Amino acid sequence: MADFLVWFSSLSQAARQPSARLRATRLLATRVLATLGVALALAVGHSASAQSDMPVGPNENMAPASSTVARDTVVSGETAAAKDADPELRFTFSGADWSTVMNWFAEQAELSLQLDVVPSGTFTFNDPKRGYKLNDALDILNLSLLKRGYVAVRRGRLLQIIDLEVENSDKLISEIAELVSADKLEQRGRSDIVSSVFPLGSMTPDAAREELAQLVGPWGRVVVLESARQVKVTESAEKLISIRDVLKATVAADTEVTELQLKNRGAGEILEIARPLLGLEPGQNANDQLRISVGLLDDRIY
Repeated sequence: MADFLVWFSSLSQAARQPSARLRATRLLATRVLATLGVALALAVGHSASAQSDMPVGPNENMAPASSTVARDTVVSGETAAAKDADPELRFTFSGADWSTVMNWFAEQAELSLQLDVVPSGTFTFNDPKRGYKLNDALDILNLSLLKRGYVAVRRGRLLQIIDLEVENSDKLISEIAELVSADKLEQRGRSDIVSSVFPLGSMTPDAAREELAQLVGPWGRVVVLESARQVKVTESAEKLISIRDVLKATVAADTEVTELQLKNRGAGEILEIARPLLGLEPGQNANDQLRISVGLLDDRIY
């Protein structure tokens, strides 16, 4: 402000000077004003440019645009959203070798591929109009791999191809398979090979070894933990869901029905003593809280 007053005062004094000096002062003032105008225009333009470069709030949450990845005409694949947490994959493979296919899948799924053995043959699957989530895409690959005696197993960020015909392949798969909680099996792909631990319920350890072994495939494994009355099963998520439901049914049966085997007394004699203690009238075998049944030979109470 003080500089402006000095400059204005100089103009006022110049008005009283000879005309040549006045013209020089006016010319200088014109140049100063022009320079200030250019500087102001540049400052305004820079501010507008900076504001245009700033992200607008609603765009921060917009999904990334779909991108197409150029591939070879014989072997190709693309993601519908490369930066999506669970991107959709599109298959356009024709006669592709398995090394190329699995490396492509591992890259799209952000997995680290361990390819100690390369499956023989080629892979052909062409469905460019439909996008597949990672779990569904792995199901498609495993369906073809299993036909050739191989399986893809995930553990965290590791993806490994296992030859099912090698010795002790079931033990190897059981060691590398990821342990998944029984209530989270639906979150995995149907063919995803994982391990889960289930309670035995009313099933005995021997019965679990015999009966559950019939529900698993050649590469599946059943490990019974007798002291904990639990069983660890390694299989595809789809089969583990079925095993979980079977064991849940035995748990429900175990909690709802109790069998008492009698040796020295008949059921009728025992019930005459037990009914008053259970709040039952003579000859009554049920109330709102329980039901009692007697075996045909009078040697069991249910």
